[in-house]
Amino acid sequence: EELFVAEKDARVYNIFVTEPQTVEELFADKVDKTKYIDNIVPAPLLFKQIYKKEILQPSGVHCFLYFTKKDAFVVYFQDGSYVYSKSIKYSLEYVYEQYCSITGERVDVNDFYSGLENEGLKSLDNVKQRNFMKIFGEVFMHLNDINIYFKRAFDVKGVDKLYIGSILGSITGLEEYAKTYLGLTPNEFDFNYDINTESWYVD
Repeated sequence: EELFVAEKDARVYNIFVTEPQTVEELFADKVDKTKYIDNIVPAPLLFKQIYKKEILQPSGVHCFLYFTKKDAFVVYFQDGSYVYSKSIKYSLEYVYEQYCSITGERVDVNDFYSGLENEGLKSLDNVKQRNFMKIFGEVFMHLNDINIYFKRAFDVKGVDKLYIGSILGSITGLEEYAKTYLGLTPNEFDFNYDINTESWYVD
């Protein structure tokens, strides 16, 4: 949460970015006391700031694929301008549920997320590797369908750059799926936001 003070200290603005569940769990008392909310921005539109702040050059067609625990979405920008976005069902929670369904046993959810964060999809366990292949093969086949639609609908020849990220940080191994199913080598979703933090990753 950051505080921005207008000229002559006339107003104080509280600006924060969070998920709905976090608001319910951590800020319920604050929400009850808040008289109004000025603006709600859908997550895909937040990427516009990457261009406005000149963190990324607004040249060509860029595709961002992003996973949160409750949602996943793909968003396209052309020359720094928003073009199209689509929510997809493959949230990290969905991936977790699919993984448990394939294995036939309930894996500890925190261990699962920790494994994705630290080990990624390149597991030394062959069975685990095959399970991830089934799930993420489906994810990227779906993304390929979205890419085909996007190119036809908006008369675009192709995607110049692909960025893949998640609320857990970079998930090792996703790049192989992007190359295989999309023919694209993804860039890491690791931008210099110029935010002073001790965290290794800024979501």
